[in-house]
Amino acid sequence: MASSFGCIASKLPFTYLGMPIGHKMNRKEAWDLVINKVNKLLSDWKARTMSFGGRLTLVKMVLSSLPVYFFSLFRAPSNVINWLERRGGLNIGSLKSKNLALLVKDRVVFSSGCWIFNWSWLRRITGRLHREIDQIVSMVKSCTSFGNCENSWLCKLDNSGLYKTRTMANKIDELSLPRNNSSIVTPRNNFLPQKIGIFIWITLRGRIPVRVELDKRGIDLDTLLCPMCNDALKEVNHGLISCKYAKEVWEGSYKWWGANVPVNANLSEFFNGAGHEGLSDYPKKIWQAIAWVAGYYIWMNRNLKVFRNDEWASPKVINEIQVKTYEWLNNRSKQKVAEWLQFLLHPNYMGLPHVNNLDPG
Repeated sequence: MASSFGCIASKLPFTYLGMPIGHKMNRKEAWDLVINKVNKLLSDWKARTMSFGGRLTLVKMVLSSLPVYFFSLFRAPSNVINWLERRGGLNIGSLKSKNLALLVKDRVVFSSGCWIFNWSWLRRITGRLHREIDQIVSMVKSCTSFGNCENSWLCKLDNSGLYKTRTMANKIDELSLPRNNSSIVTPRNNFLPQKIGIFIWITLRGRIPVRVELDKRGIDLDTLLCPMCNDALKEVNHGLISCKYAKEVWEGSYKWWGANVPVNANLSEFFNGAGHEGLSDYPKKIWQAIAWVAGYYIWMNRNLKVFRNDEWASPKVINEIQVKTYEWLNNRSKQKVAEWLQFLLHPNYMGLPHVNNLDPG
């Protein structure tokens, strides 16, 4: 028959339009096509010749586009997901949640006058996978509104009512990922430039080059004590929080905001709004931006003191934090921001509707 159509006879498995046909997609070998393409585009020589920001942009482009075709048709095995995520990092997100969100999108169909989840499996689903699928279906039902006609499916996760894969993936992440694990939950604040987000991500992973970390990498140092205060080992938490110089900056920043510095809070808690739990979302996001900028400029000014012997002045560092935060908020916020004087006096009101009616006195 193949010869009568002028075709070459073949057998399973084979590849058609870039898609494997007849492969067992629950095995890693079936995903070699995706893995090899990712390896080719994320080669080591590119990593060595690009900046951190450039590598991040390349990784996000590759991991957010290459696997999509496969992810929309097949559930990726966990070893493939883990391999791909190890190639990612900052702001890449969970590929497992993206895979599930893409699968869910095409499984909701209108049949016999109602919306149903149309799942078809080659084998009986049991155990952990069965529980996982049930959880996803239950979660999708809880955030969607199904009507009695074909054009009445609304997704409550987005104001437009449309189903968006990214929004659903974020919701799955929110429900399934550990909340207090900074190595999994990726920091993001759209008010700030990429370099601040990169610094926060590296810091939360304990990868900034403080003396204790350099010693772990086999670099021989005369002492592991903090070069600023000489009172304790220079670890990440000490350098950015516990050192007396860093404390002065945090105390000044919290005083400016009208709050008390949290006791025994770690870096992750500082960077996620510790001491400001009662704020609404927008002011809390502004405070998070201030905290991230504070951590960044504490680190930068420590380096200037240690390597160039520049004078340390906490009021100067606090002023630098205020100026840069206002500049970035003013340039990146979609809402109308306060005037500079209002921001200095009432930072927690910045961007709110009544901000221009505040009395600077």
